[in-house]
Amino acid sequence: MKLPIVFVALAVLLIASSAVAAPVWYSITGDSPSYHIQAGQNPSALAQAHYDVDAIQTTGWANLGLYSKPLSGVSNEKKANAAGFLEGYLTSELIYQSYLSTLASSFGSGVKAIPRDSADFLAANIAWTESQVSANPRDAYWMRVGLMVKMLKGIVDGYNAKASGSHRFTLVDIWFLNSDGDMEEISVLQTMKKEVGMMTKAKPVTPQPTGTHCSVLVKVANDFSNLFMAHTTWEDFVEMLRIYKVYDLDFYGARVSFSSYPAVITSIDDFYTTSNKLAVTETTNGIFTQDLYNKIVPQALLSWVRALQANMGAKSCAEWMNIFGRYNSGTYNNQWICVDYNLFKPGHSLAPGTLWIGEQIPGLFMTKDVTTTLSYGYWPSYNVPYFPEIYNLSGFSQQPNYGDFFSYSLCPRAKIFRRDHHKVVDVPSMQRMIRYNDWKNDPFSQGNPCNQISSRCDLVQGDPSNPDTQLSAFGSVDGKMVDYFAMQKGITYAQAGPTFDQQPAFTWKNPLWQSEPHAGQPDDFQFSWQTMQFP
Repeated sequence: MKLPIVFVALAVLLIASSAVAAPVWYSITGDSPSYHIQAGQNPSALAQAHYDVDAIQTTGWANLGLYSKPLSGVSNEKKANAAGFLEGYLTSELIYQSYLSTLASSFGSGVKAIPRDSADFLAANIAWTESQVSANPRDAYWMRVGLMVKMLKGIVDGYNAKASGSHRFTLVDIWFLNSDGDMEEISVLQTMKKEVGMMTKAKPVTPQPTGTHCSVLVKVANDFSNLFMAHTTWEDFVEMLRIYKVYDLDFYGARVSFSSYPAVITSIDDFYTTSNKLAVTETTNGIFTQDLYNKIVPQALLSWVRALQANMGAKSCAEWMNIFGRYNSGTYNNQWICVDYNLFKPGHSLAPGTLWIGEQIPGLFMTKDVTTTLSYGYWPSYNVPYFPEIYNLSGFSQQPNYGDFFSYSLCPRAKIFRRDHHKVVDVPSMQRMIRYNDWKNDPFSQGNPCNQISSRCDLVQGDPSNPDTQLSAFGSVDGKMVDYFAMQKGITYAQAGPTFDQQPAFTWKNPLWQSEPHAGQPDDFQFSWQTMQFP
């Protein structure tokens, strides 16, 4: 492989090796593979970045703004590749640290490379995706997919330009990081192939993890004066090396702000706000039957690719769902939630189309305008399918009961949201709601800190029978929210780390978790809410 040549101004090297007090601007010029990166803003640059890595230690988030603008005689493909190169170069150390943690989360501690069967699946998916881009050179959808591939290849080259020889990555490695959510099904599929072979019977299976990922609340004020949306990500704590990003790239079609990870060009959480005034998020449902796993093949677009396409192209929630539903991979099977703030008028009844949801399983993507339901007060989401057809086909009805854990109406978080949604009246109260965990006093917790809006499975006591609620370094790792007024200003509120509102703050100094991979993360997570606002 021919390695790129990058010329870097001395100021960049000095800044990268010492602490800085504020975000720093960087610019990239030149031609691939001989790019030139320098500190500062250059109006003729192919792309520019506004980067603050040191904020990780003070807020829990690194911050990255990536920007491009129309340039005479410069193609979108060139700008996409340069923007990716700039991100890969600047965040190279975080990328390597995140790669090791993501491997541990996906495949277990001590794994140093993607297992061959999963790598082969991803390589086949890349090959199919690129073949479709080549076969459809005038199709706007596939042109955008092609720009995404160019950007990822730029990240690979930018990372490798700074990485040591033994730590260099391929496109498969970076594709894997972006596919972290999709790997839940891909890795289970490979295990099933090895252990039992492909079967056609709808046999129940128990994927790990089984789908307990994230909580969402959409809430309209009682007087319709405001509309809130909040999300908390649930995942392994080893993956708490975070970057909050904004992509303001002229070839994207929309400015997109999102919670993310090193080398990842979407969110995975997922949580997005776009300049088209859409707020998009999801919670993971998962699938539990083998016949659905048998439908998963590499010849499709993974969930993160389709989310990116929808963010780039959609100007309404109905359009977002339509774009996302194309080329369904059947991986990362979520309930997607989209709020259209263009349609919200404070003090007025909710307009049709304000809130859409979509639920995916292999071979099926169902959508619905649920604004009428929201008009009665709230829409919750908590890893159990809303549509009965999705619920039954996914295998939820075949799961062990575990005290209504898999019930749409009666699971612990359904009860908590039903009881407490009325407490949300402003930004601080929504922040408290999405970070809520009072498991010792809340009867709906059933005595387990996993059974709360912001789970803390690291605090579990005893030996619960439910595998989703056992002791582990897993749970809520953040909070994000917007309301109508934040959307008008282009800002988001975000808090990093496990909730500590009613519980002790999480620390890696705890002997239970010290050996877990967490390079690059702060030792202690007790950060306040931040206002995410980018140039």
